[in-house]
Amino acid sequence: MKLDTRIDINSEFREKNELPNTPISMTLGEMIKLKNVLGKETFRHVAKVIDVDKRPNILMSAMEFGTLYIKGEPITAKVGGLAVVINDMINNFPKLLNEKRNGNISFAFMAYDGIPECSYVKSFEFWVGNRLEKVEIYKYQHELGATIFFIDHPIFRRRSIRDPQRNLYTPAHGEYYSGREEWEEAFELGLFNRTIAEIQRMIGANIYHAHDYHTGLAAIHMDSSVTVSMTIHNAGPGHQGVYWVKDFGGDRQFNSRFPFGTPGGDWRANDYLLSILGVSFENYMSYFEDGGKFNSLKIIQYIEHHNLISGIPVSDGYAKDLKRSASELSDDIYSQKNSAPSNWENIYIPNDGKDMGLLVGIENGLSDKVHAKNHPFLKKKTEVEIAHIHPLISNLNDRREWLTGLNFGDDLLGPMGIERTHQMKAKLKEMLQRNAELEIAPEKPIFVLISRLVSQKNVAILAENIKHIVHLGGQVVIGGQAGDEEGHSVASQLHHIEHSQQCHGQVRFFNEFINKEMAALIQGGGDFFVITSKFEPCGLTDIEAAWLGTIPLCRKTGGLGKVKNGMYYEWADSSDYWGEVYALRSIIDRAVLKFQKSHDKFLMQRIEAMKEDFSWNMAFSKYFENYRTAACYKLINCLAQNYNLNCDAVLSALSLIFNQFPQDLVASMQMILRQKTNLSHAEFRISTHEFFPAIEREQTSKIIEKSNKKIPITA
Repeated sequence: MKLDTRIDINSEFREKNELPNTPISMTLGEMIKLKNVLGKETFRHVAKVIDVDKRPNILMSAMEFGTLYIKGEPITAKVGGLAVVINDMINNFPKLLNEKRNGNISFAFMAYDGIPECSYVKSFEFWVGNRLEKVEIYKYQHELGATIFFIDHPIFRRRSIRDPQRNLYTPAHGEYYSGREEWEEAFELGLFNRTIAEIQRMIGANIYHAHDYHTGLAAIHMDSSVTVSMTIHNAGPGHQGVYWVKDFGGDRQFNSRFPFGTPGGDWRANDYLLSILGVSFENYMSYFEDGGKFNSLKIIQYIEHHNLISGIPVSDGYAKDLKRSASELSDDIYSQKNSAPSNWENIYIPNDGKDMGLLVGIENGLSDKVHAKNHPFLKKKTEVEIAHIHPLISNLNDRREWLTGLNFGDDLLGPMGIERTHQMKAKLKEMLQRNAELEIAPEKPIFVLISRLVSQKNVAILAENIKHIVHLGGQVVIGGQAGDEEGHSVASQLHHIEHSQQCHGQVRFFNEFINKEMAALIQGGGDFFVITSKFEPCGLTDIEAAWLGTIPLCRKTGGLGKVKNGMYYEWADSSDYWGEVYALRSIIDRAVLKFQKSHDKFLMQRIEAMKEDFSWNMAFSKYFENYRTAACYKLINCLAQNYNLNCDAVLSALSLIFNQFPQDLVASMQMILRQKTNLSHAEFRISTHEFFPAIEREQTSKIIEKSNKKIPITA
């Protein structure tokens, strides 16, 4: 069976509003014949693949969910891009899944303080450490089809959706529920993930999809037959979710099964940590040990072992970033080994240079509710709503504009609609210049940025170029607050530039939190939106800017770089500060030149950026293909075990099975297998298309019988 995987299987579906995954189609007679050849128990695993394809029952979990309307009240759990992605999934995935696959999707979240009580479902009890803990499950049925479960427990209520001093990631100060500060998050996540696994069993979900390390540990509490995926939204500069005990990893004890031995130190504290996370010492040493620490993000190694794909970064660019980081780590460790004493074997080196496994990046979609034509903060408003608009919009006439609505971008094909869009952009630009106290000058390009001033956002690179922009005849508007030491330094630099004689009336720095109305004015009123982040896993801001007619001008990193009509520069060496300053300056020069000398082409580029499609359908399709691929991989492992690793028997059985499966599913599995390291003989043959040819059932039966198979063939 040979497949040409160079063909883009999804291409014909790109213009259609549907999942491009071809369904598995087997008649009852075909299934009975296959069952007779393979045996009842082996066929049970084939049936699981079919079940995942035809009747997907998905459970997702995350720490954030965006905004939900519960009992008519808006409830928001949002810190970053994770909330945007999850909220879009809640609103868009159920309909598509139900129409195309008769499937269901549920979500599990913590019941933070501020979330109203919903319909009670049931309660569970767990021993966590030396305490019996009771959690309660409540259910809310979303109007668009998703079932949402809230998991209630006092330790979850210590976090809040209303109090900024104790948000989703910062619990209340004071007495710790777990008894010790270093165990608090581990106690919470251990309880959360065990309950997620109970919900999976309760609803019979055949697919579990975790989002970030906070929810990944649930996989280890589920039956290995459940198909598991984990999206990595942000792994942080290093692995997040690391727990440790004092002196635990200091001394190593020899153990022939583990190359660096087992850790010595505070055994009682370590046993307690493993018990509250619900992980056996065997699994800890096999999957989570990281230099004497428990690294919960390394759940991806457990997921890869059972599901082929270890993790799904939120963009292809971020997948490459993580692989590159892992490669650099491996080089560093190699250097450590070569510079270590001759007895380096006795020195424990964290990670042993292992990378993050088989990562498959997926470009997430974005709901068009933030497009200019639908943008909630550009729509017509009442007098009461106007009273709450950010005081930075100080001009009375501009505040009145919000009463009539600033909608545009609804017709980007007809000449009249395009002209209206240009007129509205000009109006927003004038409003921005007026409220930022800049010179009212439509001929000057405005470079804008809304960002937290922290090291990751790398705003200093833009700050070094502000005077150059002004020299070229441009203007700059920046909004955001300092969040770390570097941010405070940049804020001081921006204030100095803003009040310099050269930049007076051309630069404005709003050193404060920018609310959504003001953000819409800055994003919509600018000509170029600048992003110089060192890393941006998902990268949705450039899409939002493009949909408001502001050309993104960004460093291409992580998820940034998806807007075809954007302007991007690449810079890998973050240590070369001035090198990046001049790399950004070069692209700024190009942008200003285009705006001033080829303005018609600039206007055309703006319209084309607003027309770009970032719908969720293709992303959902790729997620769904990964679910099916993982289920197929479980089938391969089952066959290898049942046929005592007899490669010919495994390939013979797979030949029969895959001849009944759609080409896109088999091609996807082969493509991902080719990215895996340490392939088994059978996996290598599968990845290179070397199946047995389609043969008679009797011949296949003989091959399988000769394999000394554990499971007898049924009549």
